[in-house]
Amino acid sequence: MPAFHALPAARTTALAALAASLALSSCRATRPSELPLDEPYIVAVKSADLRTSGAWWKRFAHHTWVDYKNGAQGWKRMESLGRIGIGVLDLPPNEAGLDRWLDGAPLRLLGHLTGERAQRAIHQIEARSSELASAYADGYRAWPGPNSNTFVAELARGSSELAFVFDPNALGKDYGGWFDVGLTASKTGVRVDTLPLGFALALREGLELHLFQFTLGVSFDPPGIALPFTPQIPFGWFEPSQTTLPPPSIEAAHALVLDELPLGVRRELDVAERRGSLVIDVRPRTTWLQLDYEFHIDAPDSAGGRQLELRWTVHGLNGARRHESFLRIEAGGARQTELVKLAGEELRLDFGRVESGALSIGVERLAVGH
Repeated sequence: MPAFHALPAARTTALAALAASLALSSCRATRPSELPLDEPYIVAVKSADLRTSGAWWKRFAHHTWVDYKNGAQGWKRMESLGRIGIGVLDLPPNEAGLDRWLDGAPLRLLGHLTGERAQRAIHQIEARSSELASAYADGYRAWPGPNSNTFVAELARGSSELAFVFDPNALGKDYGGWFDVGLTASKTGVRVDTLPLGFALALREGLELHLFQFTLGVSFDPPGIALPFTPQIPFGWFEPSQTTLPPPSIEAAHALVLDELPLGVRRELDVAERRGSLVIDVRPRTTWLQLDYEFHIDAPDSAGGRQLELRWTVHGLNGARRHESFLRIEAGGARQTELVKLAGEELRLDFGRVESGALSIGVERLAVGH
């Protein structure tokens, strides 16, 4: 019988960690709307192309940032804001699960963490962001770096938990000055970079050649080919275009499906909370409406009316459009009405106060040519 020799403990641990990393990467969420948004702690690394950013070559470049939810403190967005410096700004919860920017650019979810690993990552990236703040306010350069992608790469290097694969068009992701050596962002390989030339070899990033911060290479996870000034293949050219746009799961939001509302039948929602969201989904999922409301019941005007602030967003495959409304709501007074066009149909929403003083929202799907 042949003899079997046990692997050294360190090598066994490394192989187990690698296998776990690859297994998790195969079943991870691929869109922001697929994130478990009700988790108390989440870290999500995202990117999108700069298609509306002027020069033609910028339309292929990707901007990368981190959205995270830190328990009761809520959602934050951490990113480099160019020469303004590092921004850590409050993020409306509804925006954390959007699959597209307002200009219609698809958002790529590069990786995410939840639970205790997310808690540790949040502590680490907040500390690292504070350390980098002054350097990025004074030394930001769109090319070759340091820029927004360099900043996220530095967050990954400063975190034991944060691991992901950049979009190959994230110019500046490999910037490290005149000479730099370290792990790749996925932590599954190494990279060696000088200002004009560099390379990376990793189990997830594959084999990359870095030429003046532009990437040429073949990646393994996600599988693809990278060429400068082109979307990643197959994700850019051969991947089927996104044909659905599901709304994210927004915590405590009132949700309706447009097609399930009978024509001409008004549905009333009694809203106990002073602020919240109403989501109306359209099937097939190519459009959805989000109404964020805030009822200022503690600040009546001179005649006793209360202000209702409404923020409307209609999301579609080609982007989103927004507007705001401000209504005056009186106890026992006439209900205020708004008409909204959604997927070629018209909705009538009316707002008033019930006997308890809480907000009441009525929704009615109108017949065509009413």
